[in-house]
Amino acid sequence: MQKPTWVKTVGVLTILFGLYGILGGVQQAFSPLLLGQSEEMFEQFESVTRQFESDDEDFQESFNEGLSSINKLFKKMTAIPPWFQQWMVASGIVSTIIAICYFLGGVFLLMLKPFAPKLIIVVLIASIFWSIVKAIMFFLSGTMIAYTSIPGSVFSIIIDTLFLVVVLISSKEAFEQPQARALV
Repeated sequence: MQKPTWVKTVGVLTILFGLYGILGGVQQAFSPLLLGQSEEMFEQFESVTRQFESDDEDFQESFNEGLSSINKLFKKMTAIPPWFQQWMVASGIVSTIIAICYFLGGVFLLMLKPFAPKLIIVVLIASIFWSIVKAIMFFLSGTMIAYTSIPGSVFSIIIDTLFLVVVLISSKEAFEQPQARALV
C-alpha cells in the first residue's frame, strides 16, 4: 500500500520541526549562560569605548550619553529574574525531549509503524500543552527578551493543532498490520 499524502506531509514536517525544536531546546537550556557572557562582553565594550577621546567635547558628551542609554536598554532587555534563569534551563531540557519525540513520531509515521498515529497524537498534545505553559511563563517573567519568544509558542500551538486535526480525521488504514487487512 502506498503512503497516504497526509502521512508524508505530517511525517516530513514533524521531522523538520522536531530537528528545529531540538536546536531551540538546547539553545534555550544554555540561554542563561549566553546572556551572562553577552552582558560581560557589552560591559567590556563600554569600558573600551569610554576610552575613546575626541577633541570635540560636544561629540564626546553625546557619544558617552548614547553609549550609556544603549547599555541601559541592553540591561533592561537581558535582565531576567533568577527563577526564570532556572526555568529556562529546565524548559530547554523538557523542550528538547519533546522535540526528540516529535522527530521520532515523524520518522515512525513515514515508516508506517502501527503505533505511529497514537504516538504522534500523544506527542502533539504534549507539545501543545508545553507551548501553552512556555507562553505563560514567558509572559510572567516580565522581561523583554522572554516576550520575544511568545509568538514562537503561539505558532507552535497553531501548527501542532493543525497536525493533530489532520492525524485525527485521516484514515489510519495504512498502519494496520498486513494480516489484519487480509482477514477483512
